[in-house]
Amino acid sequence: GAPSERRAAEAAEEALEAIREADARSEELEEERARLQEELGTLRFSLKDMKSFQHKRVQELDGQVKRLERQRRKLEDEQAARARVEQAASEAEVASTEGQLRRL
Repeated sequence: GAPSERRAAEAAEEALEAIREADARSEELEEERARLQEELGTLRFSLKDMKSFQHKRVQELDGQVKRLERQRRKLEDEQAARARVEQAASEAEVASTEGQLRRL
């Protein structure tokens, strides 16, 4: 009869509404997934870029360290040479003074 047909029509209407809501939710989720996918791509690119920059920076700093170590060694060598010259000059002066004293 009519009441059971009405119930069937209401149930069909409710089912249609549920399908529409599920479709809308599905679309939202798909958009969210696409947005997250894009964000992930951006983050991956950013990370790659950062790693590349850090790698270059490490190489630059390594180069600086090597240059400074070379400069330090050069200075140490110069200081040692200067000390040897001063030592020799001092010894020559002592010998000269001793010679002069012997002549007195």
